[in-house]
Amino acid sequence: MTEQLYTYDIPSLRGGDILLSTTSQRRSRIIRAVTRSPFSHAMLYTNRSIIHAEAGGVFSTNPQRRLFSKTQSKVLRLRQPHSTDLQSVCDFATGLVGALYTVPEAILAALLHTTGQAAFSPSQYCSRLVAQAYEHGGQPIVANADFCAPGHFERCALLEEVPGAIRPANAEEIELSRTVDTAKVHQTHTFAWLEPTRKLARMRFGVQIVSKDEALQLVAKHPDVDEVVAEFIEESGYLTDYLMDRELSPHRYNLESFRRRLAQYSGDLASMLTSEYVLNRDHVANALPQFKHFSGSQLKVHTLLANMHLERLLQTQVRLKVLRIICVEQRKPLLLGLVSGELGTLETALNNAGVAV
Repeated sequence: MTEQLYTYDIPSLRGGDILLSTTSQRRSRIIRAVTRSPFSHAMLYTNRSIIHAEAGGVFSTNPQRRLFSKTQSKVLRLRQPHSTDLQSVCDFATGLVGALYTVPEAILAALLHTTGQAAFSPSQYCSRLVAQAYEHGGQPIVANADFCAPGHFERCALLEEVPGAIRPANAEEIELSRTVDTAKVHQTHTFAWLEPTRKLARMRFGVQIVSKDEALQLVAKHPDVDEVVAEFIEESGYLTDYLMDRELSPHRYNLESFRRRLAQYSGDLASMLTSEYVLNRDHVANALPQFKHFSGSQLKVHTLLANMHLERLLQTQVRLKVLRIICVEQRKPLLLGLVSGELGTLETALNNAGVAV
């Protein structure tokens, strides 16, 4: 009999939720034994994405690509009432994407948790990232944010388990897990240009670059390395990762393809269409501020990034137009209003930026 797999119920999650998990691997068993917890890994949920630190660095990933046995994960949330700035928590974690992972300090976490010892480096490991993000948002949740373990979150009186946050995975989600993980590819390409940029920063300026944001700050502060870093980015594949979605989800860009997918879809149609809308909305919310931020700069790095985010927005525009027609055909007036509103907001912003749409 095939084991039932589980995943996260996205509508039940909120930004700032802490996701605890484990596996059957030897390393996870050791961590569980040392920290006296059934969990060996901690992650942070931020707006339909998971930010977490694992071997290799800090990554973002799609929560519905994570499949596990029923007892292998738990979702925690701050008890109400609280005054924690959860957006600040999420922004801090997102800003660490690309940061390096530290194995030695992760090993010392259980030993140094009660000592008040500060971190020896700006590098990250899973629990440190989550705890530091909460401290940044004004709410310490462990005794020492620099040295802590997943078990400390599980035993934290400020946190409670989120009911209904984990549910059985459906056939589409299981099938999705077998396809290319675009987020992982993008992270690989991110590290492909970050690593030589880190080396350049050490050799030329004697500084340590931790995250992608710090790498871009280096270019702004030292324009003489602009051309070199731009070349790193161009060669990495980072700038064209957004095109993968057209290959993996062609229905989003073609009306007939979307209709065929609907004819074959066996799940809840309203939920699927709503998820498509939310995904597009989040793309606009992510790409539009970055396009505005990098536009107009004379730096080549900024120009490359501005153009990439513009292409992402134009791609999302196509998706919204297709989805708008589908909402009309499927007689979803409320969702149609949301999709039309998002499309209008996007096109107005592009027109204001001088982009003809």
